[in-house]
Amino acid sequence: MDPILIYFSLFFIILWIILLAKEKKQGEIHLTFSILIACRNEQDNLPDLFHSLNRIDYPSDKYEIILVNDASSDDTQRLLENYCTHKNNCTCYHLMRKSREYLGKKAALKLAADHAQMEILLFTDGDCIVPINWLSDYNNFFTPETGLCAGYHLEKGNNSLGRFASILNAAIAFITAKSTFPFTASGGNMAVRKTAFDQVNGYEKIKNTLAGDDKLLLNLIRKAGWKISFNHLSPVLTKPLSGREIRSSQLRRRYGKFRSSPVYIKIVSLIIFLFYLYLPFALIFGKGLISLLIFYPACLIFWLLVLKKFKKKFIVTDLIYLIFYPYLMIYYSLTGMFLKWQWQDQNSI
Repeated sequence: MDPILIYFSLFFIILWIILLAKEKKQGEIHLTFSILIACRNEQDNLPDLFHSLNRIDYPSDKYEIILVNDASSDDTQRLLENYCTHKNNCTCYHLMRKSREYLGKKAALKLAADHAQMEILLFTDGDCIVPINWLSDYNNFFTPETGLCAGYHLEKGNNSLGRFASILNAAIAFITAKSTFPFTASGGNMAVRKTAFDQVNGYEKIKNTLAGDDKLLLNLIRKAGWKISFNHLSPVLTKPLSGREIRSSQLRRRYGKFRSSPVYIKIVSLIIFLFYLYLPFALIFGKGLISLLIFYPACLIFWLLVLKKFKKKFIVTDLIYLIFYPYLMIYYSLTGMFLKWQWQDQNSI
């Protein structure tokens, strides 16, 4: 039997235990939320966003909505203003031009955070659709020690590969957060305690990085001594990206943030990378075939536990992606570190 395959089978068994462990939840307390949304050229997406915001099931006096027009060139500003006039707990602000100091959407989010009055800053994007129980679930995942609670997203009507990738990425974030080794978050679905945000001076230390309003902020809050948790029950829906190059650029941006990861994540990632390079040779040269019969069922059980935890259904194509998707992650991690990537809206840089 191949000892390397056996060790990694045991690794997946450890992941089973983490997935099965119960989370500590807040209880009946109703935290207050400031929903912060930076919108740039989102006129086509705003009606769906507004509809989902209107359906939020949470006491209306316990949350506010702050919308920022991030130097849009379309009808975004008018739509934001019109929405806020019909909603008592909603305000909007406007940036006339992109900031050269706070890159990406950080200037817009900073403006929103500066005006936030509630305990928790809850971030999403203009092209997202939020679930009805969004605030209730985040309320349950915040304990007094929690500084940041990460969430995840699913693409609206996405294909089986996109679905698999989104859930797997969320599972990795969930497991690392539960293991007290958090390393990533999604800026389109993330909640931050305002006290923790102010303690690390918001985006001040990371304002010159194009990306980083999510992962780098998480690292700052973690280093400040706050607990990081993960909300696996309330994914937001996003509009699928169009164009092969734009989607590839997004994947390079997502997986190419390896350099900004903590040292322990880099070490674990390197070990997993080397293992998956070794795995085809173990299969081709007939070494450890019996061990493979242990390893792949361990992977499959891990995936089934993930689906149960995230309340998602198993589909047959998952069997194929369990084998090949790790190599796709390796490819985009390497190309993301060494090749250039761009935002969907290049003018927002």
